[in-house]
Amino acid sequence: MKIQVRSFVFFAALLLSFGAAAQPKFEPQVGQAGKDVIWVPTPDEVVERMLLMAQTGPNDIHFDLGAGDGKIAIAAAKKFGARATGIEYNPEMVKHANANAKAAGVDGVGPGKATIRHGDIFVTDFSSATVITLYLLPALNMKLRPTILAMRPARAWCRIPSPWRTGKPTRPPRWTAGAPISGWCRRT
Repeated sequence: MKIQVRSFVFFAALLLSFGAAAQPKFEPQVGQAGKDVIWVPTPDEVVERMLLMAQTGPNDIHFDLGAGDGKIAIAAAKKFGARATGIEYNPEMVKHANANAKAAGVDGVGPGKATIRHGDIFVTDFSSATVITLYLLPALNMKLRPTILAMRPARAWCRIPSPWRTGKPTRPPRWTAGAPISGWCRRT
């Protein structure tokens, strides 16, 4: 009886290991459906420009809303030294983005580090942010507008595209990265 139990445990473990190995690795696809949007990767030039326009630096607490593959949060940590957090609704994207942060050598919490958290951008508290980036559809930007504008001063936010403007930007609101892109950034 004891040998039969060991044999069963061995074969069960063997089957489970084959099942785990057979599952394909998650790779995001441009246009894949999300909670509120489809996923489109942020162009590298736009990532760099948004963080520059926000004057992101090592003393900043950066939040990227709708983080996707984590590209913006990773750049905020790696190139600008910020404490970066991405908020992403899709749990598979969260795992993928954190793997990207690890591959970039910036995974973790603290200055020059990035972590992507699973959450809903409409209920997650990001009030500790000093820099907020958004690469979302105009309707989602508008839905987030009251929350962002109600935050305490000394905040910077950049969003693409730019359907609303409040106050004077600290940087020109238009630039080109392969094609004209409308953006808005304000540091108060």
